[in-house]
Formats: sequence, C-alpha cells, structure tokens
Amino acid sequence: YATLGQGVRAGQRLARVQSRLVGDPPPSVDVTAPMSGVIDQLVATVGQSVEPATALFHIRDSSEVNIVARVYEEDLGKIALGQNANVRLLSYPDRNFAGKIVLVGPSLDPLSRTVEVWVKLANAEGLLKPNLFARVSVILRQNDAALSIPTAAIIEANGEKFVFVKQKGEYARVDLKTGTSDAKYTEVMDGLVPGDEVVTQGNRQVYTVWLTGGTPLRGEDD
Repeated sequence: YATLGQGVRAGQRLARVQSRLVGDPPPSVDVTAPMSGVIDQLVATVGQSVEPATALFHIRDSSEVNIVARVYEEDLGKIALGQNANVRLLSYPDRNFAGKIVLVGPSLDPLSRTVEVWVKLANAEGLLKPNLFARVSVILRQNDAALSIPTAAIIEANGEKFVFVKQKGEYARVDLKTGTSDAKYTEVMDGLVPGDEVVTQGNRQVYTVWLTGGTPLRGEDD
C-alpha cells in the first residue's frame, strides 16, 4: 500500500502480510508506519515470504535536517552553539535556508584541518535531501542600526561598487562603500542615506544605457 518516496503518517497501513494457515479468508496482519516521514527504502514485494524480523520499509523523518559543514581551524573560535546560519544549496541557488548551529564537533580532522559543525534546518517543503552540497554562512554579529540595501541592487565593475538611485524621477549612479554582506542584504558604509530608493530589478539594463551615454532614464518603480 506504499511506494518508494511516498510520504506517510504514523499509523498508516503500508502492507498486509497474509498467513499461510488455512482459513477463509486466511489470517492476516497489517504492517503500519511507526512514525511519519518518507519511505526511502522499500524491500517489500508482493508474494514475498517474511519472518517476524524482516525489514520491509525504511522511513526517514525529513521534517528537519542537519547540514554538516566543515569549519577551518583558524575560524573555529568564531563558532558557538546557537548561532544563526544561512544555507545555500546548488539545487536551489535562489533560495536561502535559515538554520541554527546545534553541534560543534569534538575533534579536528588532521588532514583537512577542519571541524564538523552541524546546522539544523526546518524542511517542511521536503526540498532538502540527503547528500546535497551546501554552503553555510554563519552570522557572527548583527547591527540593527546599520543602513542596508538588497545585495542584488549592487553592481560591481572595474573594482568599484555602485547602485542606481532614483532622483527626481531619473536614475543616477551612486558609488558605494560597503561593509558586511550576505546573500540578501549588504551594509552601506558611505554613499547612501536613509530614504534613498535604489534600483533592484532591471539595474543591469539601467547600467547598459548609462554606459552608452543614453538619455537619463525615468521610471515609476524601483
């Protein structure tokens, strides 16, 4: 009654084992899921003979997962239990998954000079699967008073960082000095003030027109 990759709930019937004893119908017993999760191994087949200790299914609880990251020896002093972390995966390059450090390994790998650090993530959508490759960014400090803008708004060219700002209905280039950054936001140390409206979508197109010396662009949206 269940197949490989299927999500099941605790108590759900997975298979029915029928006895070879004589009867009409023959005696039978239902095999039910002891927990909710996903069937990631399926051994049972129709007509298979089984013993009481025969494993028929393997169920994995995928509601939460651990990302196993490796931290270099020189960075270990910055890591602590409970720190927040952002996780990016090759499979979902446009998604950011928020997690928390739940384990710092007890030993150092002598070959790679790294320590294992586990980051726990919620996985309600079931997107996170075993053995995916990931990159973990640990949040070391947070400044709620910092001026920040979406990282996607920043253009880097010729060693400079800049954005296009809406000024009197036109878009003007503004050079930036930036601070800390993550996949979503970048701290602005100099170049902008609170209330400035920067171009986030279409900023590359604006830059292309600016390079060609075109007429200053006008627009309604940022």
